Amino acid sequence: MTDADLRQAHKLRKEIKRLQENIEVLRSQAEAITPILTGMPYAGGKADKVGNGAVRIVELQDRLCDKMEALGEKLISINSWIDCIQDSAMRTLARERFLMGKTWQEVADSCGYATAESAKKTWVRFKRKSVI
Repeated sequence: MTDADLRQAHKLRKEIKRLQENIEVLRSQAEAITPILTGMPYAGGKADKVGNGAVRIVELQDRLCDKMEALGEKLISINSWIDCIQDSAMRTLARERFLMGKTWQEVADSCGYATAESAKKTWVRFKRKSVI
């Protein structure tokens, strides 16, 4: 498992979060679209704001599903790799960081390291000396 593979899971999580936020914004905008009823005839444009918004939401949901599927596959691969780590402290650190997507500071707090930097350096030293 390369560092690039491990970072890919983190990047996928960020993409998923952004897509979820975009979908929520579009839903809010779609709910806010209401016709202006003045009683006067209106021959404005033929843009269907609700329909266009719904199409955009469906497109984003499709992309979200694809990203979630890719993340799931990546996490299965990472989990299998982590299971091969003999050192239980390093397994815990790897699970916190790469499976759960925690920041180095969160990993340091939950694993008992003084700082985020010390947790990260411990991981880097472990990766450098081990052949997994």
